[in-house]
Amino acid sequence: MRWDSTIRLWDVASQKPIGEPLTGHGSSVYSVAFSPDGKTLASGSLDDTIRLWDVASQRPLGQPFIGHTSTVYSVAFSPDGKLLASGSDDKTVRLIDIPDLSQQQASGCAKINRNLAPAEWNDYVSNSETDRATCPGLPLFRPQPTSTPTTITPTPLPTSN
Repeated sequence: MRWDSTIRLWDVASQKPIGEPLTGHGSSVYSVAFSPDGKTLASGSLDDTIRLWDVASQRPLGQPFIGHTSTVYSVAFSPDGKLLASGSDDKTVRLIDIPDLSQQQASGCAKINRNLAPAEWNDYVSNSETDRATCPGLPLFRPQPTSTPTTITPTPLPTSN
């Protein structure tokens, strides 16, 4: 067994890995669990955090959940996928409400009527992608080119004799 900070998805039929390892934890991963619909993966780690992953894109969903003060040894979804339970070496069990990400995305798109800028994506969603369409049907954010400064040559003031 290899203990590291990555997660690998496998095709059971071919016994081959699917894509690249999922990276984001700062230390060994101890527990993983798929949501009931199979679209989300949760992971708990020695770095005291819990991460959610989009299985299809193999990308992190948002920022890690923090709150435990020691290794997260177990994660499990409720049958409806709306809660995630985590157990830690800090002798606590936490319940985390799992947001309906598609509903949040639709709400956000309706409010801002544009895709997120790369810096906004990194701040609010994930630091793994920077050029991603967050609002279907709207163009990707493209920074406006900056204009070249115009040099102004001052006209000398008339001198009086």
